[in-house]
Amino acid sequence: MPVRPAPPPPPTHAAERAAAWLDARRGRALLVLTAVLLLLRGLYLAELLHSPFADQHRWVNSDMSFFDDWARDIASGDLASLRVGHPHHGWHRRAAEVYFSRIPGERERWTQAGRARGIDAADALWDAWYGGPRFHQEPLYAYGLAAVHAMSGGTVWPALVLQSLCGAGAVLLLLLFVRRRFGAGAAWCAALLAAFYGPPLFFEGVLLRDSLLFAATTALLFLADRTSPADRPAVLLGTGACLGAAILLKSTFAPFGALAVAVAWSRMPPGQRLRALWMAAGLGLALVPALVRNLYAGAPPLSLSSVGVATFVNSNSPAFRPETGDYFDLDALARVMPAAHDSFLSAAARTVGLHENVSGWLVQVLRKLAAVFQRYEHPDNASFYFYREHIPVLSAAAIDFALVCALALPGMLARRRAGVLLWGAVILALAPLLVFHSNGRLRLPLAAALLPFAGIGLFELVRAFSRPWTLRPWLWTAAVAAVVLAMSRPRAESVPFIRFADYIQPWNLRYAPLAAQAQQAGDPARAAAIVDEALKYRPDFLNGWNRCYRNDHPEAARISGWFADLYARQASLWQSAGNVDRAAAAAHSAAALRAPCGRADGG
Repeated sequence: MPVRPAPPPPPTHAAERAAAWLDARRGRALLVLTAVLLLLRGLYLAELLHSPFADQHRWVNSDMSFFDDWARDIASGDLASLRVGHPHHGWHRRAAEVYFSRIPGERERWTQAGRARGIDAADALWDAWYGGPRFHQEPLYAYGLAAVHAMSGGTVWPALVLQSLCGAGAVLLLLLFVRRRFGAGAAWCAALLAAFYGPPLFFEGVLLRDSLLFAATTALLFLADRTSPADRPAVLLGTGACLGAAILLKSTFAPFGALAVAVAWSRMPPGQRLRALWMAAGLGLALVPALVRNLYAGAPPLSLSSVGVATFVNSNSPAFRPETGDYFDLDALARVMPAAHDSFLSAAARTVGLHENVSGWLVQVLRKLAAVFQRYEHPDNASFYFYREHIPVLSAAAIDFALVCALALPGMLARRRAGVLLWGAVILALAPLLVFHSNGRLRLPLAAALLPFAGIGLFELVRAFSRPWTLRPWLWTAAVAAVVLAMSRPRAESVPFIRFADYIQPWNLRYAPLAAQAQQAGDPARAAAIVDEALKYRPDFLNGWNRCYRNDHPEAARISGWFADLYARQASLWQSAGNVDRAAAAAHSAAALRAPCGRADGG
């Protein structure tokens, strides 16, 4: 007679009993969690779509604008992405000028090459360096956005809604993954941390793929971990297709795709391991559309992005400072980019060779590691802190990267054998940040991979405190606090908390066009009132009690001067409208911002 396995022992500590109680009612708990996730996102989008941040994708030369323009081209019929080309910014032109000055005759050569296409020499040069018809960045986000534009008539908010739904789904998948691997207590702790982790919520409202990278990391962990010998070929094929789709979203997922296939292979019985090839086949099939497009366009068949070499050069040259993100080394670009046609490895070797020795480059990599593990959300395209100042619900999402890392530390110590998939996800998410560079949005996949460990760490901490008095929980608490403090170190002096470019975008993208329309309609009072709306986005340091901040910070002085000009514009508009009192008040504010520190009267 078969012997039934003994039931698990009842939970003995308060934390375990609470986790068991919650898990016994997980259907209702999941509904509550889902409601909280949707409420946060609904409030965020409601506030965002009624603010100038809804126009952020119109910021010319930003990644948001690039993806939006690319998607609109696809939706209008450019299915092979032949028209979008490569974006060219000011730093591209400056690097080209350095290259032309170094090599006589190159300007004339590329001028002739560009004339046939109606572009100048610098653009022709960079198109060649980027590989001509190659995708500039991985295509899945642009094609998905194109589908949304085609169905919604080109408005942006449906894409943001879908990103928000993916973000909510990522939290639920995280809970299911951690529950299956590490138990209910760690799962609910991880879900709680993810639900109130601010950066992914913020990026769900920005027309960038980064919130989807966070969601994809969680989804891939969930799917790859559940792979078993009992899976049908269709299930393995579908899992592989999801891995391939993630690679089309960002090619840095390719190593994890290979790892997931290898893990599936190892889980199969020796006689059935060839079944893991279904997973590899699914991954390959997902890449077929990109391969066909590349063959049609004349690009290398497997190329998904062309920015890797330029990014590596900029972020690995001797002039690169990981602490500040000072990014563009024009001389290094001019020296190394001509080698980009050889191979990425050749260009990378030349870049590392610009250092006095390899140890100098390795020290730079260690500085990158320190820059990754910093509390500050370094802005890229959009500023988390600027949004948070004006969209209050983001302040409710109070969990930050420092706390996730700090809680992940005891989680890693408690589950050193957490499995190759989870440890692999952490290492493979960290690697691109060291090979290239990091900022707030680029480390979202790393945060997603650390959250399971953070959930484990939080639960272990709570469970340790629910036991009779021991020293262990206090040591863990001290370690968590030490990590948070270490990551809260001051940012580099030259790095502003919020950039000049962020402060001026509400005016540039929304209020300036509205004010111009009001002026053209002969309504200067309406135009002045619109300027008043833009002035709500002025920084706190322009207030009288801390105006002296701008004396020692060039970026702050630049911001102060710009808002002084905006007040002067408003004064002129009120004067034209015949409102002398309001014109005088605006002129006084302009003079106060231009006055030396301590002379707020502008006299």
